[in-house]
Amino acid sequence: MGLANKVYTPLPIQGRTSTDVLVWRASLQQPPIVVEKLHAVLSKDESKRAEKFHFASDRESFIIARGVLRILLSQYIIIEPQQLQFEYSSTGKPFLSNSNGSIDLSFNLSHSGDFALFAFCRGARIGIDIERIRPIEDIEQIAERNFSNKEFKELKSLNGDMRLHSFFNCWTRKEAFIKAIGEGLSFPLQEFDVSVKPDEPAKLLSLHGNQLEAARWSMIDLQPTNNYAAALVVENTRYSISYRDWIDHESFNTYWS
Repeated sequence: MGLANKVYTPLPIQGRTSTDVLVWRASLQQPPIVVEKLHAVLSKDESKRAEKFHFASDRESFIIARGVLRILLSQYIIIEPQQLQFEYSSTGKPFLSNSNGSIDLSFNLSHSGDFALFAFCRGARIGIDIERIRPIEDIEQIAERNFSNKEFKELKSLNGDMRLHSFFNCWTRKEAFIKAIGEGLSFPLQEFDVSVKPDEPAKLLSLHGNQLEAARWSMIDLQPTNNYAAALVVENTRYSISYRDWIDHESFNTYWS
């Protein structure tokens, strides 16, 4: 069966009070035949972008992530993956072009190390981020430049692995939020606070010092696999999430274990 021939359960039309979110996980370690098939669904511009990567591993990760995104989107809006047209915000965030029809579908993707995550919903802005947890020599300097004063103080109070994991939790939560609002790194990272301590749930605490504005958003800690940190942000306080795995072209509907 070809890559585009599976049929998924469609995302429901957005209700007035609740947001239904689908989060997909995909391995970036795929056999050459799958990479080749995914490459075939990319646009010419995406293929050109892929060729610009110096390392083959980075090139394949890009091909797999963008190819899987097209496959998933094609099933939700019933269109061939090769025919999907994207437009980009001023900060580079992709969204579906009006040439695909009038579609109320938000999506976001992120990849790091051996995994990619994809999030889809209707009627709400959404952002997702994943990072492989790895040692960082200048962790305090990076945190001081990119975290709020509150976040930085809390991170400094932690030690060892707890500090490292908290750093990546904080980083993915902040990245997921700025991706959700579509601003990218042009949005000052010091202008909002997220929870940092490992015993606290993921949460957007304040936005420009305003707790009421932050309360409109939900922040969810994801656990895609060991040694990775990931976060999801949804513009709604009521939501339901389904988690699924994309496993090459043989299995689309297995769920996260």
